[in-house]
Amino acid sequence: MKRALFIAPARRELLAEVVYYNNKELGLGNRFLAGVEDATARALPARFLVLDAREIDETIFVVYDYMAFSRGEPSRNLFTYSRRTSEEIWRAEDIGAGPNDGYTGVISEEPLVVGNFACFDCCIDLQTGAVISKAFTK
Repeated sequence: MKRALFIAPARRELLAEVVYYNNKELGLGNRFLAGVEDATARALPARFLVLDAREIDETIFVVYDYMAFSRGEPSRNLFTYSRRTSEEIWRAEDIGAGPNDGYTGVISEEPLVVGNFACFDCCIDLQTGAVISKAFTK
């Protein structure tokens, strides 16, 4: 397992927490540190700034900041990843709204409904990323 690299202030803060928990109960600080390292090892590296992320079953749904994508075309900024392997499963299709077509955040998980910058609430197929339906909300 690779250890997380911390900048000095964050590392000092983490070590202070470990000492605090060890003072509360012998060995508790080590369990806390192991939990932090385990969570860090399982963390999904973000490709862009994340607007929203949800875990549904064994899948991680990530809405990246649509501003990080090419201008003048749909951003298609909703991605899913396997929780176990971190591999991309699918990238949601666009809704045909042109350059204003970017997802903004998860509205509901079941069914998966995601807001869109073009003023649509979009129901997304969990298995494929296809847009099942869209409702204009403005």
